Amino acid sequence: MWLFQESYMKSIIKMGMSPEYVNKLQTLISIPTLIGMIITAFIGGVIGAYIGKAMFKKRFEKAGIM
Repeated sequence: MWLFQESYMKSIIKMGMSPEYVNKLQTLISIPTLIGMIITAFIGGVIGAYIGKAMFKKRFEKAGIM
């Protein structure tokens, strides 16, 4: 969507989407939005790693597996 925004917008117009929807979508598809999504995914991955590490310690070390 970010690389081929113009052709994507043309294709959804051809599919019958309303002009209001297309205009709103164009305002949402921007570089700051993409950067925000990447940062959010990274932060979520870090949080998930810490949760996984805590669960690993709690379950496997307690059981004597590791």
